[in-house]
Amino acid sequence: MEEKRRANRFPVSYDVRVFVDGINDVIGRIVDFSATGMRIISDKFLVTGCDYLVYVDLEEIEGFGEDVAFNSRCVWSREDESSGGYSNGMHLQDVGEKEQDIIDRLIESLTKQG
Repeated sequence: MEEKRRANRFPVSYDVRVFVDGINDVIGRIVDFSATGMRIISDKFLVTGCDYLVYVDLEEIEGFGEDVAFNSRCVWSREDESSGGYSNGMHLQDVGEKEQDIIDRLIESLTKQG
């Protein structure tokens, strides 16, 4: 499979929970993040090609405290043997100024982890 990603991915060691609009429970956690997307490990199957409003809980990361919502499209989904759930590749869409600021700060924070 050809790699189409152009942005660097950064592993997320924090416990960053993810919710999807219409589902009140945590659907998963972010495994890695980039300027254009994220990989989520989830208990729920996300349909490839579908758009989701994804809420990301940033309270575990020092200096954030707020939640952020991203319009995103599931670009791939497959079973994740290590978690018993699903690994989902999400592409961020229609990123506004506020969300871009959070993305920039989050990436800066993740680069300082390592």
